Amino acid sequence: FKLDGATAHRDLHVSKDGLTVYYASGTSEDKANEDPEESGSVNAAILGDLPFARGRHYWEVTVGNSTLYRVGVAFPTTPRDECLGENDSSWCLSCSSHITAKHDRINDDVRVTTRPAQIGVYLDYEIGTLSFFDAERRKHLYSFHSHFKEPLVPAFAVWNGSLTVRSGKFEVEYAM
Repeated sequence: FKLDGATAHRDLHVSKDGLTVYYASGTSEDKANEDPEESGSVNAAILGDLPFARGRHYWEVTVGNSTLYRVGVAFPTTPRDECLGENDSSWCLSCSSHITAKHDRINDDVRVTTRPAQIGVYLDYEIGTLSFFDAERRKHLYSFHSHFKEPLVPAFAVWNGSLTVRSGKFEVEYAM
């Protein structure tokens, strides 16, 4: 999949190849450690262009000097004025001053010793599992277990720096 520029918030810029999203408004220093919900910041989000309604899918996200971002999945119909993970139609790993798993306004702290520079995302639609990994260290970070009632699209939010996605065929094994 690629990033769907038609779904991008106006403060986001998508690379020509559709694989990198950049935060393009203000300066990264301004947003370096603000939590979007606490600051009332805009939902600077973008969706992937390929909905998943069955099967198993894996992709990786490289964090390019961003200190404030979210990576996850959402129903294509998720409200665009709400941050990812703040409703019942999106699930995400949120990275700011700490890492949190978010869904439907429920936050679970994720304990890490080092912030991941590359995040692996694994979705098993039928089983209802969404898992996040530190792709470089091959470590499980968090899993959601849910019953998905609509197709899901990859979802991303970034308030400084950039995120780059890589999808396709992977041969990856992680210890859970």
